[in-house]
Amino acid sequence: MAEYLARDRLADDTVTFASAGTAAMPGRPASDATIRVMREIGIDVSAHRSRGVWELADTADLVYALTTAHHTELESRWPTSRIEVLDPDGRSIADPYGLSMSSYRRARIEIEDAISRRLEEWTGLAF
Repeated sequence: MAEYLARDRLADDTVTFASAGTAAMPGRPASDATIRVMREIGIDVSAHRSRGVWELADTADLVYALTTAHHTELESRWPTSRIEVLDPDGRSIADPYGLSMSSYRRARIEIEDAISRRLEEWTGLAF
């Protein structure tokens, strides 16, 4: 969700967004629930395919984790100052995978909020 929400909010060719998971099975589509909650706000994620974060490790300029646990795992395996928690206050955004539709909506709203608060720092970035 974060990749597509960020792309939607910052329609600017100077910043590229990509999503990846710490335990993702490469090539898997977005869950049906993710597709549904994103479609509710007019964003189509049906073409999305998962990737492992380690595929992007050497090329990413910035890496944002949704949870503090993922942040810790990323830093332990890939020490860099380029890793932050997406929420500017450092709060975790729970992974709704396998939970109720309301959990997916809550995650979407929390991700939207974090992205909105990050937009100013992303605006005009060119790497």
